[in-house]
Formats: sequence, structure tokens, C-alpha cells
Amino acid sequence: MKVGGLDVGRRFDKTTYLELNDKCIADIVQAGSIRFKEQAVFLYPRLRSCSVIIVDVTGVGQGLYEALEELRLNVLPATIVAGSKMKLGEGSLTIGKIFLSQLIATSLPELVIGEIPSEERKAFRRELANFHVVPGKTLKFEARTGHDDRVIALGLALAGVLVYDRWQQRRFEEEGGRPKSEAVH
Repeated sequence: MKVGGLDVGRRFDKTTYLELNDKCIADIVQAGSIRFKEQAVFLYPRLRSCSVIIVDVTGVGQGLYEALEELRLNVLPATIVAGSKMKLGEGSLTIGKIFLSQLIATSLPELVIGEIPSEERKAFRRELANFHVVPGKTLKFEARTGHDDRVIALGLALAGVLVYDRWQQRRFEEEGGRPKSEAVH
């Protein structure tokens, strides 16, 4: 099953897509600082075969989510919040940053990196090494310096693997028990 994680950026961060194919990180790509519709068109060839794409709508991500939804892709919006839980709601996912970080940490030993270009592989490994816990009133997980876009995209894809079956069942029920392609619009 192909599942995508999409960490949305606009001006200072780049939108980052990471694809899991079973336990293999099969693709990582970043879209430049371009408009959301242009990002959607750029990413479409990679996204169209995914079972689900978890799109971070925290902050600026709503526009890209809507552009991808217009392309009839299997997208599920996710909001990253403080906390240690994940909840699949009515048409959206809420993920606690602690949950996301723990999911990444516990899943890493089982994952392999596929045929990804060398520069992207190096950048991914740098971001993983740079991701750390910040103690305080609540635990924070973030990059020491620089970006964590690839790491967050990985966490979103892993969350997609966890919720896929329940999400698919809800979609099926919402469409009156018919597959989405046969649903009456």
C-alpha cells in the first residue's frame, strides 16, 4: 500500500512529500516556493497512485489540501497539535506532536530507504539526526536548527498507515455503502 505524507510550506519552508510503500521510504520530493495550485500540479503524478495522502493543514496547508481535493486525490487533512494522541474525526485527523514523534522513533528501525536520489537521502538523514526533544512544561519535538520537513512528512505518512482502514470504512459508509467512484454526487 502506498501512503503519502505531505508537510506543507510556502515561503520559508518547502512543501515536502514522502511516500511509504509498505515499510520502504519510496520517494521524497520537495516542491519549490510556488502557489498551491502549481504545487498540486507538480505533485500530482506522484500522488495519484497513493491509497491515502495525509496533508498537514496546520498553518498554511489548507489551500494545498483543497487544490489536491479538487484533483480527486485520496487526501485526508491533518492538524498537528500539542499532545500525545491521534484522533480520526469526521473527515480529518488530529495528531499530537508527541504522538507523531514517538511514531517516527518506534517505526524507524523497521523502515528501509528505497531508490531515492543521493542528495535527498543525505538531506533526510541530516534532518533525522537534527530532530530532538526540547524539555520544558510540555515536551517539544523539533529541529535543533534548520528544517524538519522530511521528518514531519514521514510522521504523516506513518499516521496514514495507522488510520487507513478506519478512514476507508468511514468513506465507504458516507457514500451510502458504494465505492467512492460509484457515489452519487
